[in-house]
Amino acid sequence: MSIADSDLEGVALDEAVARAIGEEPGANYSTSWHHGGPLIGRYNISLSPPQSRVHRNGGRQPGWGERGVWSCTSWTMRNADGERGIAFDDTRPLVAAMRLIVECNPSRAAPAQEADKP
Repeated sequence: MSIADSDLEGVALDEAVARAIGEEPGANYSTSWHHGGPLIGRYNISLSPPQSRVHRNGGRQPGWGERGVWSCTSWTMRNADGERGIAFDDTRPLVAAMRLIVECNPSRAAPAQEADKP
């Protein structure tokens, strides 16, 4: 995930999600489970709560411990490098899932550049 993708939130994230899925902007994908929730099923996204246990190799606290953030993965969606998609957010699972959709559809999610506009 790029730094820009991991920082997206609010209207900017909603617009990037709309572009990534080929829809017109306007829906509140990152704040409304009514809009964003169905995308989690459509793209086979798995959410893990902050209490999920993960193993860390090295660092200040090696070994098993809580992840500490919401994370999501998808075995069917791939990022630009062809790797399994993964995204995070400190407190909002829906934001993490929408960031994953943007990460795994970077060419469609990017806004049109000024030179690309008619």
